[in-house]
Amino acid sequence: MADQRKGSLPEPTVVPPPEIVTPSRPKVSLVVNVLQARNLVAAKGEAAPVNSAARINFLADAAADSELVKDNKNPTYNFSRTFEREFSEAVANELLNNPLRVSVLEGSGKSQAVLGTATIDLEALFDIGKTGNWYPLVGPNGPTTGEVQVELSTGEPIHQADTSSASAKHNVVTLRTEYVSNLPQRWSAVPKGENRNSVFSYNLTVKLPFGGSGAAYTDVRLQNGSLTTSTPPPPADNAAKPEEPQLRVTWGSSVKRYVPKEVVERWLPLLQKADPAGTVVPIEFGRVLAKEYESLEDKNALKYAGVINLDATPLTVPGSQAVSGTFALANRRTALDPSGSIIDSRRPSLTTTTEAPGAKPGKPPATPVKEKADAKAAPAAAAPKADAKGAPAKGKKQKETLDAFLAGEEDEAEFPYESSGTQVKLELLFARPIIVRPPTPRAIVNVADFIPKRAPFPRFYQLHEAAEEFHLQVKALAESLAVEYLKLFGEDEDGDATRDKAERRKKFFFELNHSGKYFAFKEKLKKTVVRVVREKFHRNAFPNKSEVQEFITELYVFLIDEMHLALNSLIKERTETSKDVKSTNLFRVADLASLEGLKRLADEAEMIGKTELASQYYKERVVKVNWRADLWLDYAQFSLRSKNVARAEECLVEAIIQDSRHAQSLALYGALKLNAGEHEKAEALLREAAAADPDDFIIQSLLGKTCELMEVEDNGSEFTKNAVRLHKESGAERSLNIEVANYALANFLPSLGERFVNKEILVSGGADVGLLLAKVSVQRQDLAAADLQLREALTKDSENADAWAQYADMAWAKNDEQNAIAAYETALRIYESRDIIKLYILLRLGELYQSTGQFESAKITFLKICKLSPSAYPWLGVGRACLRLDELQNAQDALAEANVQNPRDARVWAHIALLCHLTGRAREAELALREALRLDFAEPDLLREIGEHYLKKFYKPSEAEQCLRLALQYESPARPRTVRLLADALKASGSANDAFSYYQQLANWNKDEASAEDVEYASQQLAVFLFER
Repeated sequence: MADQRKGSLPEPTVVPPPEIVTPSRPKVSLVVNVLQARNLVAAKGEAAPVNSAARINFLADAAADSELVKDNKNPTYNFSRTFEREFSEAVANELLNNPLRVSVLEGSGKSQAVLGTATIDLEALFDIGKTGNWYPLVGPNGPTTGEVQVELSTGEPIHQADTSSASAKHNVVTLRTEYVSNLPQRWSAVPKGENRNSVFSYNLTVKLPFGGSGAAYTDVRLQNGSLTTSTPPPPADNAAKPEEPQLRVTWGSSVKRYVPKEVVERWLPLLQKADPAGTVVPIEFGRVLAKEYESLEDKNALKYAGVINLDATPLTVPGSQAVSGTFALANRRTALDPSGSIIDSRRPSLTTTTEAPGAKPGKPPATPVKEKADAKAAPAAAAPKADAKGAPAKGKKQKETLDAFLAGEEDEAEFPYESSGTQVKLELLFARPIIVRPPTPRAIVNVADFIPKRAPFPRFYQLHEAAEEFHLQVKALAESLAVEYLKLFGEDEDGDATRDKAERRKKFFFELNHSGKYFAFKEKLKKTVVRVVREKFHRNAFPNKSEVQEFITELYVFLIDEMHLALNSLIKERTETSKDVKSTNLFRVADLASLEGLKRLADEAEMIGKTELASQYYKERVVKVNWRADLWLDYAQFSLRSKNVARAEECLVEAIIQDSRHAQSLALYGALKLNAGEHEKAEALLREAAAADPDDFIIQSLLGKTCELMEVEDNGSEFTKNAVRLHKESGAERSLNIEVANYALANFLPSLGERFVNKEILVSGGADVGLLLAKVSVQRQDLAAADLQLREALTKDSENADAWAQYADMAWAKNDEQNAIAAYETALRIYESRDIIKLYILLRLGELYQSTGQFESAKITFLKICKLSPSAYPWLGVGRACLRLDELQNAQDALAEANVQNPRDARVWAHIALLCHLTGRAREAELALREALRLDFAEPDLLREIGEHYLKKFYKPSEAEQCLRLALQYESPARPRTVRLLADALKASGSANDAFSYYQQLANWNKDEASAEDVEYASQQLAVFLFER
């Protein structure tokens, strides 16, 4: 300071440069889990044992190997590794273009060799974050050597690591170039002592508008193309001059490029406006000298620089994902820019820089990630040796030859690509549309559109002629009298004595009079007779008794004649509709349509697991027409499917009583006895069945098996031969044993079915018996074995619809709703692709959708059933779904149609009651509920819901109490919600003591059984009761 001269400046203070803080990038963690392999084939052949280990190869990371699993062709590895990368655009491109490789190694130490390798594309992880499957292992020589199961996970989709503030979604673009053709013929010349592809390399670059971090373009580049010669086919005319070989450049691979969100966001408005800055995409094609000749100057670089202004307007169509075709290649008209990029100056409003972020001006573009990885993997010895001046170690003479060769190309046309008609065939494919197609508006489905149109009821009752109405009344009374007669005397008509008939007549009249039915029948006819008198005789008063007597005689004769006409007409109708019924029992013919309707209702109830309801419908059928053996047989088969063997036997006995020659009933009864090991009874029944129907190969086969087990008549070989002959004559596609096994399993006779399955295995090896064995296991309640057998069947054929359906049935039986839905959906997809309709799958899917809260799917599924085969249950399903979707008008239409289809369905009436509650129609709700309860409705959830509406919406505690008590009666165990509502209803109706009792029961419930809210509520109500007292 003392020596500081006057006027001199002070020494500057040294300030350290600010510390540069690099923001941390989100990491991508890839977890690779190699679970197991299967069906491995050793290098020495299928019979040789396999000692194996798994290896994971990920990018340039060191390979990771699992422990060796010895002597196992289906080894379990459970081998996991985690790989981490900081997310960047370059890392994303690296993951897209370098698949994960999982190898299975055979042996250990120096003898270890690659048995097969699975190649796994990682693109799916960009969107879903987790994937896994069985992947084929491709051996070193090509054939598949097994499969390996691999699971991949990144926790969350990789694209979420793109922390850009852009709102658009990322994209992935794939460039596939098939070839560049019609190249200049001068290219076919080869420098002396050189291979054409060793001198030149061929590159093609698509430059998408904008780039990440503010760059002008996103380059999608294919490098190192090869020049090849394609041989044209020989001409059809031998005299014609053969075509010259065509030069082509091919790459043999595709390249993917990650398109960041910010790029999509900047490009999107240009596409939407059809701005040329967004719809014109430059494509560059060029020839460059190979790396070892890069010190030489190629004066022809501009001449062989080509460009295509690709029209990307197809991407402006919403939902479009690709631009493809064959495009003409034009020659470059302007000089190359310093980076060596080829840009068409005619393209508007875009700068020409292509440097990556952070690159220095004038430097060539950075080497793509894939090329870097390949360069790292290449051995160092492969690099060309350089001389002292850094030039490639090529002789001076070779260099001079190449210079002369390049100079000679200057004599060609000014624009060689255009002169030769050069074309590029390529496809630019995006993983998702740039402009997303707006979602198709959901069609408004009106349930009324699916209901068949019916003629409206007449406003007023349309009267028949008096005589015609009399005929109708007589026919109706005749049928009623026939029913009463059959109830009283049955069908025993053996008595021929006059005395017996007279006694029956006397007893019949007594019962009619005693029961009051005679009076009721007479009253029905009275109004019709009065009409006949007024319209036919026109008499209202009589002057004396003789005219009255004369009138009565005339009327009597007229009515008797009309009665005979009516009865003759009725007998004729019944004879024509049922010729197989004895003429003496005409009036016992029931309405066949009602029998079929009951069968349909029973089938639907059985499909959805309501066996009690199905049993009720079968019972109604046999009560309605108890003389038909086939109806008893249907009831017996249902009883077997519902595991009620005792009732099945009773039904079969009744069927045989009604028709002792009914072959199918005899056969099933014999099969039932054979399944139970009662061979003597089985033989007797099956012999009767064979006598009744000697052409049924299933009966013959069962009889042959019975005799074989009893060791009689040469072990039943004669019956077995008959069965084989009849089976061949029938033209059945499946083998005899499979047919009989299917018959046994369809009737839930697992032991008998297994016998014939095992017989088929001995005969043919059992290639197609997996599903039958699974059925046997299910019917024996061995669900673990069934699961294993079905999984094996699906492994062999993943498109086996029957296997998927059977797997879904098993999941349904276990109440595994999610697996049942997935399996039924798969089965349905396969069946529908083959134009096969399975109504029971649709019914169960609809029920599963309903129980899991997928009401829209339930509605669509049930409507599909209604369109295919309308009946009460699917219409009820539509109504239930619409109620939960708050589509009350649709629900009303559907429930009304269900009620038309089956007015005796208690569930339909109960849901109508609920609908009336929701729409505020209390009186109609009360009537519908009364009808439902009359029909023994017993679903506690719906009763509780209706009771809650009565209590809270209409404030009718008495009606609410009735519903809630019934709900509590049918619940097992009781539910806290029902108890709480019942206590509230009792309190509201003034039954304080009963309410106190239920509140006390709810308050004492464990926390595991009742919610804390319910318990607290009950405690508060008890406190109020005690305070008031």
